[in-house]
Amino acid sequence: MTPLSGSTGKPTDTGDIVRAAQRGDTAAFEQLVARFQALAVSVGYAMLGESASAQDVAQEAFIEAYLCLPNLREPAAFAGWFRRIVVKQCDRIYRRARPQVRLDEAHADAVGADPAAIYDESAIRAAVRRAVGELPPAQRTVAEQYYLLGLSQQEIMAAQSLAAGTVKKRLFDARRSLRARLAAFDEVIEMQMNHGRSQSEESKRRVMYFIALNAHDLARAQRLLDQSPALLAAPFEWDAGPLGHYWPRGHTALHWAAATDDRPLLDDLLARGAAVDTRSADEGGRTPLHIAALMGRPALVERLLDAGASINAADERGHTALHLAAWANQPECAAALLRRGASPDARDGDGRTPAQWAAIRNAPEIAQMLGGTAASAQQPAPDRSTRILETGVKIIDLCAPFARGGVNALFSPRSGVGKMVTADALIYAMAAHYGGHTIWLGLDHGLYVREGLELAARSAGLAHAVDMVTARQDEPESYLRATDAAVDAAQEQAARGHDALLLAASPVALADGVLARLRAAAHDASAGAITVVLYGDQTAGAEPEPFAALDAVVAFENWRAQQGMHPSVDVLNSHSRLLEDGGAGDRHARLARQTRRLLRRYQDVTAQPPGELRGLDGLPVTDDAALLKRARLLHEFLTQPLPDVELLFQRPAVYVPLRNTLEGCEAILDGRLDRLAEGALLYRGALDADLLRA
Repeated sequence: MTPLSGSTGKPTDTGDIVRAAQRGDTAAFEQLVARFQALAVSVGYAMLGESASAQDVAQEAFIEAYLCLPNLREPAAFAGWFRRIVVKQCDRIYRRARPQVRLDEAHADAVGADPAAIYDESAIRAAVRRAVGELPPAQRTVAEQYYLLGLSQQEIMAAQSLAAGTVKKRLFDARRSLRARLAAFDEVIEMQMNHGRSQSEESKRRVMYFIALNAHDLARAQRLLDQSPALLAAPFEWDAGPLGHYWPRGHTALHWAAATDDRPLLDDLLARGAAVDTRSADEGGRTPLHIAALMGRPALVERLLDAGASINAADERGHTALHLAAWANQPECAAALLRRGASPDARDGDGRTPAQWAAIRNAPEIAQMLGGTAASAQQPAPDRSTRILETGVKIIDLCAPFARGGVNALFSPRSGVGKMVTADALIYAMAAHYGGHTIWLGLDHGLYVREGLELAARSAGLAHAVDMVTARQDEPESYLRATDAAVDAAQEQAARGHDALLLAASPVALADGVLARLRAAAHDASAGAITVVLYGDQTAGAEPEPFAALDAVVAFENWRAQQGMHPSVDVLNSHSRLLEDGGAGDRHARLARQTRRLLRRYQDVTAQPPGELRGLDGLPVTDDAALLKRARLLHEFLTQPLPDVELLFQRPAVYVPLRNTLEGCEAILDGRLDRLAEGALLYRGALDADLLRA
């Protein structure tokens, strides 16, 4: 244990406090919040010029710091590290588009005040801000922090590294200057200061409440709720989700309790009067019952129904809890809902019933429960006669086919390009089309931990399709131990005649002895193959030396993502040995080569700077323009709906057999589809025979 110092028995050195917080001491992190609140608000106000935004910045910065604290290697450097987080959050808030609400309407709705009085108050505040802004820089900084943000003199001293006498002198000079500008300033500054301090304290409580929920610390959450009952309905307001799992803004603690199977928290929240049918503000209007059904929490489904939850309530896309249970293949939740009177005939916004989603998602048990048959949920079977692992994802199977029983990779350092959505598509394909199972070999580090991975799998409807094994970043000896456990689980699947996908984090694979163990485990077989897929932040073509001999590497690019084309795989930088050694066949290799050449030309021509005469409309060669039209059609054809976002876009995922992918590409490259308008092939699966023949 780190030695304690000071009469309170708490660490007083910042490095010691950080180390205690890194060990999971929530009280130590609360010390950091108290110590650096002034710094966060001060930087936020300096960059954004608004008290409310500064408080938002402080709140989000502390959440990110809490989640990422295990990654801080030098605890004594916390101040500079945290300041960079604050600056990043300022940039996010500055860029984030928010709906504007008229001040008089918003304030009147909240407190029933007279709009004229509100106008007078806002005019006074504006006058104060203008007057403070006219002060000399040294006085202006402390005046803003003291009068507008409500920071104490001690907090200003810490934030600005100023002596007590300096702060007092600057405040005295500022006050004297301001009196000459604002006759009623004394009354106004008291209002501003109290408002700022109240905001800071509430912001601190919200941060610590989030941390208590994240740690399943019911006692601390209860104390905070006792101090601030408004937290009961407070929505999550942070971009980063608990435990590395994406948790959308707008959900409440009751949603969180339902998602994480935290019965004691859920019972406490309901006992305090939490609205059982509260809806998420920013993510489809789902209720806690929706979340419990989606995440496979049958006991909590029953508890919420006992508390009066509306069993057939629909979210903004028309999905009931039964729709979500069917989509996520959660038979226990579906059975509980049906026993309690859920409507099996409810239709979502696209007209689909729960039974139809069960068929789409290969959930035969639920399909039968809802009056369908097991046969209704059968999925296309991949071709097992080749060395290729048919993923059913057109762009991968064409340009970087995975070796079944080999070692492949999904690599990209970019965020927002769908790397993990693509990984989920592989997990789903392995379960639905190969009848196999996935073992996820992950790494607990920073905000990414096993519980978060499991929550992510549940929310993607993959709880039945994947098992998690994780190593710990701070325990190097755990890497090989976790690998052995993952390999054993994959071999057990193979021994039963089932294919297994071993999805491994690249930092684990780079540890001594791990990659050799994975290579030895990978093997091809007519039944029971083990296929390894690494995932990580490496760059295709610049991988670490141990990854030089991978069978296939799939890279990702921003351009396709920005164009709304998913999967956003980078065709030009993805590669596969099967296309080079004849393993994919001559026709496949030829079509992949022609596709890559055409898309490279398209990229080169369309990358002209704005204002240049060249480009698609300025090409001197008519044939060249026609080829580029085909390139656009190819880009569109290589999009398809993926399982993770089916409910979001009301567009069922499609599995496209390799033969259909090759047929479609060949028709485009041969010019047989030149007549089609732009957008005609976007998010389609296999092309129908009539279209290919025309």
